[in-house]
Amino acid sequence: MSESSGQGAEPVAPGFETISKSSWMGFIKNLATFTGDLSTLSAPSFILSGTSLLEYMSYWFEFPELFVSIVDHEHPKDRMLAVLKWYMAGLSREYASRNRSYGTEKKPLNPILGELYYGSWDSSKGKVELVAEQVSHHGPVSAAHVICKEAGISVETHNMYKSGFSGRTVYVNQIGQIRIHLDKFNETYYLTLPHISLEGLWYMTPYIELYGNTYIVSTSNYITKIDYSGRGYFSGTKNSFKASVYEKNANPDYVVEGVWTGTSKVSDTKSKTTVPFLDYGAMNATPILPRPYSEVGEWETRHVWGSVSSALARNAYDVVSVEKSAVEQSQRDMRKREQEEGVQWKRRYFEWQPDESSARNLLAQSVQEIIEPGYWVYVGDTQPECKPGDHPVRRT
Repeated sequence: MSESSGQGAEPVAPGFETISKSSWMGFIKNLATFTGDLSTLSAPSFILSGTSLLEYMSYWFEFPELFVSIVDHEHPKDRMLAVLKWYMAGLSREYASRNRSYGTEKKPLNPILGELYYGSWDSSKGKVELVAEQVSHHGPVSAAHVICKEAGISVETHNMYKSGFSGRTVYVNQIGQIRIHLDKFNETYYLTLPHISLEGLWYMTPYIELYGNTYIVSTSNYITKIDYSGRGYFSGTKNSFKASVYEKNANPDYVVEGVWTGTSKVSDTKSKTTVPFLDYGAMNATPILPRPYSEVGEWETRHVWGSVSSALARNAYDVVSVEKSAVEQSQRDMRKREQEEGVQWKRRYFEWQPDESSARNLLAQSVQEIIEPGYWVYVGDTQPECKPGDHPVRRT
């Protein structure tokens, strides 16, 4: 569905001017006839972004002051509101930043099993550090650990995508959660992830819309429910949301509404006052500072996909296909050797742990659907002997 009322063709989005309409429609036809999860479909080079999906884990933390300031609030309802503000800013970076940089939405590269990403941000309370790892390839699961030791705040998050095509739209269901822990208050927050639709495909102007709802649940018994809506065929506002912050079984303390890619306002239901909440357009993101190559090695995401990204930047699509195929074939060969030798891939930083806590059960009750009974938790570097020369891609 297009962003317009549907009357007339829209201009081709920036970044697709060199792509013929026949090539684009051929891609749409492949989507329409493909069965199964779209993550296994090999997308044409012209729709690729040049950035691995693993790197997207960092986008949630590109406003580090919002992240570390969560611990500044003494009342649990105000901490919940601060978590919501951080979350909504992260939504904008996670799901709208490609439209800013490319002029349109593009498909990220599928991370290889064992792919790694490291980096940090400076904040007023200290360094915010990230370690991310692709812990599964089929189905694709990314995990990340983020911590600011000085502020006493940490995050464990993992995300899995299941996608399909229906009529005019690509739908992506996100399975996973963000788990924030505050040491000072011994308080934990569980956040679910939104479902995504990729609109505008028929007009070569793809953009992301969010639909359904997500929840934030705290061990303090405060809950936030966020409802998403977009622009319909004849009415509505693109990227709209409405969030209610309330204590379990109580009326809302705060109602936040607006546009997650623009401005929003918060209403205090007790004082009957309304003030600005976020103005995403006026905010400056802080890109991650990656660790130097001497510390990370060839499994780091920008090294795994460096030749592919470079070729995409030059629109050298034939080179993209060759370089991308080399990475993918090397991984198929690696999985085959593991099967022949009867060994399983060992995750370097994360392991799956069950979770039957009261907060997780409260989240399940709030969402009223099955929530994964555990999460990928950071356990430290289990393979410190790995060196920069240990290559994930072997060429013959």
